Amino acid sequence: KWFGPEAGREGGGEAILTATAAEMLLKGFGVTLLVAGSSILLGFILAIPGGWILNNRPPLIYHLVRSFNDFIRGTPLLIQLFFVYFGAPQLGLVLSPIQAAIFTLTVNTSAYMAEVVRSGLMAVGPGQRKAGIALGLSGLQVFRFVVWPQAFRIALPPLMNTVVALIKDTALIAMISVGEVIREAQSLISVTYDPMKYYFIVAVMFFLVTFPLMKLAGKIEKNIRERGYSNA
Repeated sequence: KWFGPEAGREGGGEAILTATAAEMLLKGFGVTLLVAGSSILLGFILAIPGGWILNNRPPLIYHLVRSFNDFIRGTPLLIQLFFVYFGAPQLGLVLSPIQAAIFTLTVNTSAYMAEVVRSGLMAVGPGQRKAGIALGLSGLQVFRFVVWPQAFRIALPPLMNTVVALIKDTALIAMISVGEVIREAQSLISVTYDPMKYYFIVAVMFFLVTFPLMKLAGKIEKNIRERGYSNA
């Protein structure tokens, strides 16, 4: 009685439909943000050593990381999702849709973030490292207290752009049956036959999250330029 043409004719039916739709979309968007947030955090953790390897080029492992990053960035995310979700069981590893989505998005975003981290590290001049060593700091301490804070400031705007791209890419996880906002919208559309309405609502929900991040990234980048940093 909540959906279909009958809903609008029953007393309070339209209100019930609206409340149910709102609940479904908010629940789905919560799943979207959960998957995106988990993937961003895990991807960033992986990107730090990945970016360091790409910048410092240690023998053997550099070529492995470079080849892996090139493969991930050179193949469609949707294919990666299908490969993990449908291919993992053949290796004896059964993943839920959410687990497969988080794993795939983590690997995907780590490849892009590693390149951003690499560019940030490259922008820190060798004189900074030499100064740290001259002060008696170990190699790890130089990275932690001298190089990384500067590299992170430089890399922050493109990192935030990567975050925005990932949030939008979560729309693809509906293809492996994750109950996120696109999936919930499709369920509503299948019974209300009103795709314009629900896809527009979903677009607005994404915009309300990504637009502030884009504006913040722009302000940070402007601030970095004014202070004399460059992410080139």
